[in-house]
Amino acid sequence: MILLLSFVASAQGGAHGKNHEPKGREQGQPVEKIFRAIENGLAKGDPGCFTEFCTAQTYISLSDIYSGYFSSNQAFYILQNYFSVHQPVSFRYTSRNQGENPYATGEYHYETRNRRGTAQVFISLRQQHNGWQISQITIR
Repeated sequence: MILLLSFVASAQGGAHGKNHEPKGREQGQPVEKIFRAIENGLAKGDPGCFTEFCTAQTYISLSDIYSGYFSSNQAFYILQNYFSVHQPVSFRYTSRNQGENPYATGEYHYETRNRRGTAQVFISLRQQHNGWQISQITIR
């Protein structure tokens, strides 16, 4: 009886495993689409435009405030807080590389306490499970 039950259990486990095999990698988002989402989000001060593209361990460094690896949810709240203090005036890329290791740099113009400032932005992407994702955001 025990042998029969173990055989049935292993057969069901095998059938279950076959039904849920991965169907291959999805294409993911193209690099240009992610860079446009980041540009739009930085210009509007809306991290919701691009934090969906963050990895589970995205490195974020913000002007001596935060520095470390954060999940996409944490990244959203950290950047939302940053934008509430450093309110965006404009953002534009100064360079982009969409090659094997995509990255972009840009200038973030902001206002804080009725003063204007400029910060340099660095963003890099890396290939993850489902395509390209943000691996680093640095604003200094």
